[in-house]
Amino acid sequence: SISHDIKTPLTSILGYAERIKNSNISEQKKLQYLDTVYEKALEIQELVDEFDEYLSYNLTKQVHTEKVDTETIKSSLEYEYGAELEMVGVSFKVVNNAEKASVMIDRTKMRRVFGNIVGNSVKHMLSDEKIIEVEISSNRDKVFINISDNGEGVEDEKLEIIFEPLYTSDEGRKVAGLGLAICRDIVESHGGSIYAKRSKFGGLEICIELQKVK
Repeated sequence: SISHDIKTPLTSILGYAERIKNSNISEQKKLQYLDTVYEKALEIQELVDEFDEYLSYNLTKQVHTEKVDTETIKSSLEYEYGAELEMVGVSFKVVNNAEKASVMIDRTKMRRVFGNIVGNSVKHMLSDEKIIEVEISSNRDKVFINISDNGEGVEDEKLEIIFEPLYTSDEGRKVAGLGLAICRDIVESHGGSIYAKRSKFGGLEICIELQKVK
């Protein structure tokens, strides 16, 4: 599957590079072809980086947990993504309704989880008004972290399989699951669970459940 997804943009790169090298084309056309080559190279880089991340995580599955309260999680998310998302026109909000709750987490690995989820949200946003909202809540036993967006979402029948490693859809056989597969592995290594549903904004909502420190 990965081989197929590398070959597709690579074929385009080779084709456009050959035109630039051998054809008597205008400077405008040459710049257009170079832009296409660059975009296709970025596709390959993204795929390889994601696969490397998946492999590296599976080689180092140990988690080193510490007690972290939900207000710290809220502050960390705001610091990590607030300014960056604002620069790309995304309205970002973190609501903590579990102020006195704490969880045992590996902060580095959970940072990777949030990074993958937020990155996916930004990548699949279609409208001019872009929204990502994180809501933290708890009950007696668990802490819930729900990340919602108003992107294109996922069909209901695919919500249960988007966390599968190398999940592919039939349309173009696009690999679309390594990042979320890593998220699932990390959350489950913490004794938690992760699933997806349609968000209140019409996009995707990723729901994380972690054991609450009593």
